[in-house]
Amino acid sequence: MKPISEKKVQSYNFKRPDRISKNQIRSLHFVHDRFARNCSSSISAYLRTVVELTLENIAQTSYAEFLSTVSDPTCYAAMALRPLDGVAALEMGPEVVFPLIDRLLGGAGKGLNNVRPMTEIEQ
Repeated sequence: MKPISEKKVQSYNFKRPDRISKNQIRSLHFVHDRFARNCSSSISAYLRTVVELTLENIAQTSYAEFLSTVSDPTCYAAMALRPLDGVAALEMGPEVVFPLIDRLLGGAGKGLNNVRPMTEIEQ
């Protein structure tokens, strides 16, 4: 059995995050742009239809500001980032989730005209 190594824990103030530099933003833009291209290919193959993901913008906000922009209903998914260690959180609003679910369940990938809570099978 492997011994558990101690990890340092640092406190982080989500209400007043440290500002990130322009250089870090450029790096994030590159990483996310590449992720979007790779993810587009994978999802397109999985759904057997053309899917295009693009990076809209990178902005630093507080957690409260982020929560105020989240749609209701929304879908959160945890994704492994192999070969890297760690997990990413993916948030998808109803304009993405409902066509995706429709396609997965054999439909044409149509969205909804009216936003409604997700059914048990959609969850």
